[in-house]
Amino acid sequence: MDGTKPLGEQFTAEEIKLLDPANGRLDIAPGPYRVNRPGGFSSGYVGFPSMFFQGTYSGYAYDVVVLGHESCHAVQNMLMDADGVLPRYASGPAYFTESFAGLCELLVLERMYHEAPDRAHKIFFLRQLITQGAEVFRTAWESLFEQQIFDSVASARSYGQTISKR
Repeated sequence: MDGTKPLGEQFTAEEIKLLDPANGRLDIAPGPYRVNRPGGFSSGYVGFPSMFFQGTYSGYAYDVVVLGHESCHAVQNMLMDADGVLPRYASGPAYFTESFAGLCELLVLERMYHEAPDRAHKIFFLRQLITQGAEVFRTAWESLFEQQIFDSVASARSYGQTISKR
């Protein structure tokens, strides 16, 4: 939670509520019928408390990053609920919700880097932080490519409509 303090007191307060086992909104404990797969997800809807589920959690860096990413989505939902966002506007554009969750990943990794017990761990977390931060360039390229496809389809559609009207 210290890693996400730059996001403000309201964010931190909601994150504390989400991660408090007493509230029953966090599901990471092992059990006999657990889905044994990496990753996780959050669920929630405006008007209802968000929850977080993670298939396997062993405390590895990847597990903590997934927790940071998905809990960010859950907290974002609760912040929208607290501010009275209408359900029809709650999902928001993916570029915003995913970039916000990506920021949480970077904040978590930065905190892990600063709290690393020795030089080897610091190097490991710094590499993770740099690698994760560099993802923005790959994502930007993919977004540009996707936009170019949309633009070319739209151009072809309008060109085709122009031809058919003649």
